Amino acid sequence: MAMILGGAFVFFASGPIDGGHGLLQIEDHSTLRTTNWIKEDQFIRQAYVTFYFSSESKERVLTLMESLRQTGTTADLLVMVLPHITHTERILLCQAGLIVKVIDYFEPPMNSQDTTQIHISILQAWLLNYDRVILLEPELLVLANIDDLFDLNGELLAVKSHNSNPTESTDTSISRFDTGLMVFTPSIQTYSKFLENQNGASIQGVKEFLNQFFKNWTSISTIYNADTLMKKDNLETFPSLDDIKVVRFGEEKPWTLTNVNMNKGNEDSKDSKDKKDDQKEEQIDELKALANIWVSKFKNLESRIQNTQNKQDTAQCVLDSRESYQRKFKLFSPKEEPHAPSFTLDVYPFFHRSNIPLSQTQDITLTTQIDTNRLENILKIVKHWSGPLSVAVYSTNFEKDVLTLSKFIKSYHSEISSVHLHLVHESTYHYSYPINFLRNVALNLSETNLNFILDADFTPPPYMYEKLTKDSKFEFIFKYAPEGHAFVIPAFQIETEDACSTTFGKGSTLCSQDLPTNKEALNILLNKGVSNEFHPEKLGHYFTNTERWRTESKPYYIYWSTWYEPYIIFDKSLPNSPVFEELFYDRSHNKVVFCFELYVRGFRYVVLPDVFVIHRYENEDLNQQVTKKPMKHHASLYKQVELRLRTEFKCKNGKLECSQSPKFSDINPLQLLPSKLSYDGYEEPMLQFV
Repeated sequence: MAMILGGAFVFFASGPIDGGHGLLQIEDHSTLRTTNWIKEDQFIRQAYVTFYFSSESKERVLTLMESLRQTGTTADLLVMVLPHITHTERILLCQAGLIVKVIDYFEPPMNSQDTTQIHISILQAWLLNYDRVILLEPELLVLANIDDLFDLNGELLAVKSHNSNPTESTDTSISRFDTGLMVFTPSIQTYSKFLENQNGASIQGVKEFLNQFFKNWTSISTIYNADTLMKKDNLETFPSLDDIKVVRFGEEKPWTLTNVNMNKGNEDSKDSKDKKDDQKEEQIDELKALANIWVSKFKNLESRIQNTQNKQDTAQCVLDSRESYQRKFKLFSPKEEPHAPSFTLDVYPFFHRSNIPLSQTQDITLTTQIDTNRLENILKIVKHWSGPLSVAVYSTNFEKDVLTLSKFIKSYHSEISSVHLHLVHESTYHYSYPINFLRNVALNLSETNLNFILDADFTPPPYMYEKLTKDSKFEFIFKYAPEGHAFVIPAFQIETEDACSTTFGKGSTLCSQDLPTNKEALNILLNKGVSNEFHPEKLGHYFTNTERWRTESKPYYIYWSTWYEPYIIFDKSLPNSPVFEELFYDRSHNKVVFCFELYVRGFRYVVLPDVFVIHRYENEDLNQQVTKKPMKHHASLYKQVELRLRTEFKCKNGKLECSQSPKFSDINPLQLLPSKLSYDGYEEPMLQFV
């Protein structure tokens, strides 16, 4: 929903359409006046809208905005931006006092220079949540208040194109209108008809498409869109400068000229002027006067922004919970180097929004992170997990990755209807993977209290979400998660790519995506030696007590121990819930320190029966990127974090549990586990039976 800013104006920037956000249900508006569109006790919502699809249009958009502000309009002024408009550019729009609306590509372009496909996205202005909209191209400049246009009748109002018809006919059925300024009522019905003819829009371009679509448009005076080309081509029909309310710079584009060049243009010698026709001389002077007005308004805006400019990390003027933000932090250095390199990360929340209904307290969101090279892993997860997902997607090439992600969303829209996608762009080119920062983004932007932390190269079995949320056997999760219980999902791996289908035969119901579909099938694969506990050579999942889980039908308590890093479900809304330590990046210790912090903050670990996750057999790009250096650094960092947390939460080393929360009788107690050497020779203590 847009904000009413009194005398300020807002522009909407084109971006993805969020399920249900900003849509209007309007039956028929072709003969109504604004004052009759809504009930008398409701506020009539009007907006000036422009679009910012390229950084090249920055000065034009801002100057158009400034010219509207100076008219004293009370309507909203909005900028539509496409997904590839950067956080820095969005911040600038916010600093100029605008509201930004991010919209999707109408059709993802081949690249950011595909202007035909990009400009078709302005059709989404018909989805804005307003009673009346005036859509303006950035090449325009408003010289006087034009709020009177909101009150005029008509399905679409526009100025007749000055070169559309050689005749002076006022019959709009045979003449064309200029799309530079259009007045209309947003309507989802109209937009639906656009979609029915979207191939025509892609082929013809937006101007031709709209002229073909709106046969009953209403012509308004040229003073509302006076193209300076008319001054050059047809002096007689160009309005006088005093009458013009909106000018379009088809000639003498002021944003392409420097102040010096413009000043020189006003200093023609008397001898050269004597050689010009009087009409031509007058024409040039008026065009320069209009250009100087544009420059004046731009300078006024520039000065206003500089005088009020303050550092902003968040683009707070972006609508629909899509406020992009920036985070900077130094990479860890054990020697506390003063010039240690740092990450600069721009976050674009809800790049794609789930459209499934949620229960904040009685639902579970699977949260994970991934890069744009492995988006197909999301499809593998959603094939088995029908519940909500919150996914942070990592990018190192913003323009390329935005288009890649947009095409992925377009191609698999129905498959990912339950998925929130959040884009995180790293602009400092360290080529490190900020895994814990990404986990925090996905976790913070999930819309349920309970969250299932998982890495994207794991897949749950079919119907696991339904079992956890609807099977009475698992009701205790929602009962005890608010009591500080973290629920462990046992993790396994497949040793060969086709282990499941080879064992049970192709087409067997015991396999899906060549992974076991239930505990029975998994136990058979474990017995045959073609499946195993995930990374058995390490202690990361040893304390889940896999041998017990294989025959256990009830949940059971376990202790935390060093190196333990299970995949868990926990309640993020609790006061003592931690977040991931973001100084850990790439591999090693990143999840270990989070699980340690759960322990020192008083969470109890409980292993869930009958559910599990499987690591797919594949070569991970991430494994190939990791060096030994960050692992050594992380070991040092982990010791520092451990000492700090044990001191802060008064949890001494060697203490088996730091929890003060009660244990419950419907969860089975611990059992003895023998000590075991970890992969680096560290011996873990024996767990005691309680």
